Amino acid sequence: MSKRLVDVEEANLYLFNLLFRHQVYLEGVKAGFAGGFKAMIRRLYDEFAKYVGQTRYDSLDAFSRVEINYFVRRFQAGQTNEFNIYTQKLIALLKDFLAADVEVHAAMFAAATDYPGSQHSEDATAALAVPRTEADNAGLWDSIAQAVIPATGLTIQEMLNNFTATSIAKVTNQLMIGWANGESIKDVLAAIAGDQELRYRDGLFNTFNNQNTAIIATILQHVSAQTQAAVAAELYSDEQWVSVLDAVTTEICRSRNGNIYPAGEGPYPPAHFFCRSKRVPYSGGELHNIPATFFDWAETQPEDFLTDALGTTLAASILADNTKAQEISINEVAIPLTVDEFSGKISFITM
Repeated sequence: MSKRLVDVEEANLYLFNLLFRHQVYLEGVKAGFAGGFKAMIRRLYDEFAKYVGQTRYDSLDAFSRVEINYFVRRFQAGQTNEFNIYTQKLIALLKDFLAADVEVHAAMFAAATDYPGSQHSEDATAALAVPRTEADNAGLWDSIAQAVIPATGLTIQEMLNNFTATSIAKVTNQLMIGWANGESIKDVLAAIAGDQELRYRDGLFNTFNNQNTAIIATILQHVSAQTQAAVAAELYSDEQWVSVLDAVTTEICRSRNGNIYPAGEGPYPPAHFFCRSKRVPYSGGELHNIPATFFDWAETQPEDFLTDALGTTLAASILADNTKAQEISINEVAIPLTVDEFSGKISFITM
């Protein structure tokens, strides 16, 4: 049997819980998206190793200037091709996620407006029952794609283009440093791809993977925040900034935690890379009573939700008030999700 919510009859608290359960699953989507880049890096490593295997030299200083330029261009071409393919697939996935997130948010707000104590007109709540078309979602995507992300001052495409260009430049620079210093090709490849004995945790590719994880997390938070704003626009006039409070919460999100903004005005998440904050609407009356930590919120949640979102072991640890569980950060414990799996979480979010 699920553990019941504290003060479950309060409409604002129910809405607050819906949106934070959504955030937990959103962290899972972020983790799921990150896997695509790792697969691309593995393909790129195989391609780079092939280039190295085809050369007759053992060290880069054996190359003439013409030869090193050709060698570098092969690396650049390989990266450009793989990054472009990855970016195209990522944009397609983001569009799929947007469509899924629209449905999830519509279901959340429908559940919230049906909840005793909610204060909305019939016309406003009826709008949630109207199915969105592909054209509606395409228009929303165009709007989001053109918007500047608060954390970076760049659009989604600009962030991805910068990431591609910077990554290619770093690999090029590593090759040229190796050539200038007479390093062995094996050592230069290790500097790019990482040392096998260190499980490839020390090379440029590992740096790229960490950067991509931050970029994906930030872009998805941006897409979801804008999707939420679009779906909630007809229902709520005010919103409260709510930050996930744990050991990695930034000062900017702590300073905004609890602030009230008119809907559509003021700052929106993400405020920085890896931001997990939300603007939570409320339907009049008392403002949200924000829990001091993520753990304080999690221990009030239904057992079925915790088990599904965090796994049996961690859910049991939270419900048992385990000291170690009090230190968790949701981005570290989220279970990776595909877009389809995320779409299937509505019943857990709205319970």
